[in-house]
Amino acid sequence: MKSYLVVLTVAVIFAHDVGAQAVSNETIQSPPLAQNAAGATGQTINSPSAANSGSASSAAVADSAPPQIEEIMVTAQRRSENLQSVPISVTAISANRLETAGVTMTDELPSLVPALTLANSVGFLEPRIRGVGNSSAGPGIENSVAVYVDGVYYSSSPGSLLSLYNIQQVEVLKGPQGTLFGRNATGGLIQIITKDPSDAFGGKADISYGNYNTVHGDLYVSGPIASGLSADLALSVGHQGQGYGNNLTTGQDVYRTDEDISARSKWLWDLGATKIRVSFDYTNILNNDPEPKEIAGTYSTFIPNLLSYSSPWDVQLNGDLSRRVQTGGTSVRVDHDFGGLTLSSISAYRKTQVNNAFDADGTPAPAIFRTYISNDDQYSQEFQLASANSGRFTWVAGAYLYYLSSGYVPGHTFTDVHGAPLPSQVLATDVDSITKSVAGYAQGTYEILPDTHLTMGVRYTYEQHLLSGTVGTFGPGNAATIQNLPDASIDFHTPTWRASLDHQFTSDVMGYVSYNRGFKSGGFNGQAPTQGPYQPEYLDAFEGGVKTTLLDRSLRLNTSAFLYNYRDIQVNTFIGATPIVYNGARARLYGLDGDFDWVANEHVSFNGGLTLLHDRFTSFPNAVVTVVLPNGHTTTAEGSATGNRLPFAPDAVFNLGVDFKQEVAGSTVDVSVQNQYNTGFYGQPDNFLKQDSFDLLGATIGVKPRGTKLTISAYANNLLNKAVADFLSSGTTGQTIAFDAPRTYGIRLETEF
Repeated sequence: MKSYLVVLTVAVIFAHDVGAQAVSNETIQSPPLAQNAAGATGQTINSPSAANSGSASSAAVADSAPPQIEEIMVTAQRRSENLQSVPISVTAISANRLETAGVTMTDELPSLVPALTLANSVGFLEPRIRGVGNSSAGPGIENSVAVYVDGVYYSSSPGSLLSLYNIQQVEVLKGPQGTLFGRNATGGLIQIITKDPSDAFGGKADISYGNYNTVHGDLYVSGPIASGLSADLALSVGHQGQGYGNNLTTGQDVYRTDEDISARSKWLWDLGATKIRVSFDYTNILNNDPEPKEIAGTYSTFIPNLLSYSSPWDVQLNGDLSRRVQTGGTSVRVDHDFGGLTLSSISAYRKTQVNNAFDADGTPAPAIFRTYISNDDQYSQEFQLASANSGRFTWVAGAYLYYLSSGYVPGHTFTDVHGAPLPSQVLATDVDSITKSVAGYAQGTYEILPDTHLTMGVRYTYEQHLLSGTVGTFGPGNAATIQNLPDASIDFHTPTWRASLDHQFTSDVMGYVSYNRGFKSGGFNGQAPTQGPYQPEYLDAFEGGVKTTLLDRSLRLNTSAFLYNYRDIQVNTFIGATPIVYNGARARLYGLDGDFDWVANEHVSFNGGLTLLHDRFTSFPNAVVTVVLPNGHTTTAEGSATGNRLPFAPDAVFNLGVDFKQEVAGSTVDVSVQNQYNTGFYGQPDNFLKQDSFDLLGATIGVKPRGTKLTISAYANNLLNKAVADFLSSGTTGQTIAFDAPRTYGIRLETEF
């Protein structure tokens, strides 16, 4: 690891010694990990003697008593349960952890979850967990890692880029989710849980200013409306006045978010046995981030010279990218307690529109420029019946209905092709892809022996995919060739399942083994409809894990080992600048991962995680691979990728964070440092382009004067200013790349009321 990590470790040890020697008769302050039981990642709990006695001896006992980590409640099995008793590998992140780590958007979550990586393909988020995910975008194409907000599935990749402001907790479930969740996912899922409105008025607000003339403000207000009715409102507004880089051809700045506006509101009507939650949300983003470009020093089909850039975030393009994403929706959740049984209904509607225009060849040549407007309309309905949490047998069963219409707005999807060796033409594609899905599921857990539980679950899914539309070419003189696509339909009938066995060895140690079958549905290539459909992919996951609470309940350490057999993998490639999905691969993945939280004392706490992964295509004879021509240009051909690594699947990722809190001159000073080390990854199955190893180091320093509700913070992300690729592609037009954000820093003012 880098030498600065050694310095960090020495500083942490010194801070621990200072904290251990500090003497205070005041109530112990909760460390930065503290949160409530519904979404905690650790909290100091004062000993009973400290709470019930005011004597000097009792106070001394309180000061010397080791702090304890409070339990985390998760909903990984569609009911609220202690993380340490759930036989699933889950990373839970509280709102406080997100804030101290500077994580404000879903695309920043990988900095806290070693098993999670995330690519960004022209605004389409493509997450992977333990190396499992997909690299495609287009009408009807869904991710292998699903995103849920309050139990509602978000099908749209651009619509999954969310502000994390009024969040109670984020849960990342690792491995296939083929039983309890609405949309089957081979990689896992990201579940975002928002706060419920309070029956007492309150809230918080913050404003920040950072480099690149970045201004951001948040407001959260919650309170009662009437007897039994409460509501909240969360607003988030951001503007980046300067881009991270410049387009050296046009003079415009790039990697800039001009508008980032989101609003979310939840209404809670508590009728005793019945609770009704109605939620609304809206997001509007205008940016040109990320901006793919030809890799410096490589040959493109469309230019005779090699490009060079003064900064990794600079580009040379003949046209500037412009992307507007508008997404929003509403959901109604009704929960009724029959006394031992709970019936839930979740109804949701979501709409996402993406207006995209970008230079697809990545060079200053007037070669390929793509523009399109796409719409996603999603409806879902879920009914669920669950037993009480107590008793030897607990169960949950339900039905899920889903409808997605995804396609291009007619007349607005064009690819302009001008440069040699392709003739001057305009390709027009207007398609509508429809997905219909119906599923039924059930899962039960039975205590077969004292402290030993057997869990069995099954889901049966029926899906139908439909495709219709037109494709055509406008040549010189506006000569048009337009043809109707024949209506196409494919359907799938697929069972998936889960089985696990867990044993509670002591009150602080639980072990489990599990077997899960997951699948991701097939579909059509909406961006290249003449290529035909792709088939479902399947993943069989075998996992064993141990969940422990150690050191007098001040340390939580959860570890797991896994083995995946992955087949019919849906793989992405490009025909020119058009992405398509095809099947053909098998792979085996195995590894270890773990998370820990340790509250060393009332001043110092640690958090971290590790994922070790070995992944290989075991059979991939029909891969699309990059071929370098004698003139240095690249093209593609069918070849073997057997033995290669999966895309965006690093060998190892290690996270380490430390929080230090101390009273200084009448103020509480809170310092948080977080680092992630990643061994690097390949961009495509041919392993032609690679991102080398990197560290992402971030820090925040907050000061809260005593007696006030105001906190003043300084923050910095990517302190080492590493250029980390979040898009890598090579093909018939050249080699392109786009990057995550460079070093960013600023100050923030926050207040509660």
